[in-house]
Amino acid sequence: MKLSHLAFSVWADDRLKKPKLLIMIAIALIVAGLLLSQAAIRGSSPTITVVGVILQGVEPGCVILHADNGSDYLLLGTLPYPQNGTRVVVTGYVEQNAASYCMQGIGLDVISISIETAKTS
Repeated sequence: MKLSHLAFSVWADDRLKKPKLLIMIAIALIVAGLLLSQAAIRGSSPTITVVGVILQGVEPGCVILHADNGSDYLLLGTLPYPQNGTRVVVTGYVEQNAASYCMQGIGLDVISISIETAKTS
C-alpha cells in the first residue's frame, strides 16, 4: 500500500467518525430535551383524580371519561381501559395542549384507573 493511499484511508475513517459522533450527540440531546420537557409539563400540572363513566369517543380508538363534575376528559396513554358505561376513578395529569385527532374533551394523561366500588351508606 502506498503512503498516499494509507493517508487517504486514515483521513476517510476520521471523516466518517466525526459526523457519526455528532449525530449521536444530537440524538442524545433531543431525547434529553424531550424527557425534560415532559417532566416540566408534569411538574407544572398537578395530578387530579376524577370519577365518572367511560364512553367511546366520536373517533375510533378515542376513550372519553364523562366526569361527575360535567367535564369530558380524553384519556391519554396505553393502559387497558374498561368497557363503555363502566364507572371508574382516574388519576392523571391534565394536558391542556395535547394534540389529538379525537377532538373531544380535555387531555388527561392517565397514571392509574380503577373501577369504582359501590358506596355503602
